[in-house]
Amino acid sequence: QICKVTVQIRSNIKNKGNLQNVTLAIAVPLSVIGKTVNVLPNYAGVEGMYDDLKRIIRWKMKELRKGSSIAFSAEVAVSQNAPVIDGSKDGRDSLPNFPVMLRCVSVEDTVTSVEVDFRELEGHPVTFNVVKQCSFKLLHRLPP
Repeated sequence: QICKVTVQIRSNIKNKGNLQNVTLAIAVPLSVIGKTVNVLPNYAGVEGMYDDLKRIIRWKMKELRKGSSIAFSAEVAVSQNAPVIDGSKDGRDSLPNFPVMLRCVSVEDTVTSVEVDFRELEGHPVTFNVVKQCSFKLLHRLPP
């Protein structure tokens, strides 16, 4: 059984500037067969790399212009012998969890909102959980 994961990023047209140094990372869970990861090409030519040791798929791009979007996808085979590790209590087969991390730099704008849309695929339900963490760097100090 093949599982496909697609993440689309869209920069708001109302932003003042472009997003710089965009990195998207997807963790590959133990319930899938890491050797079968197939990082799919996208229309923008941004190639993804899979690190088998860390079990992370990573895409990097220098810039995402305001108002534009890009999608990243990968396919992987689900292990038939994988233990249920997502908290399922009834022993049914469960879908793998793919944590997603997005990092970017924006000098002129701040992140004001995040919109998420997910869809059931071929009768398989989708669950979603958000953990938001923000970090900032101080780039300039004024003398006292």
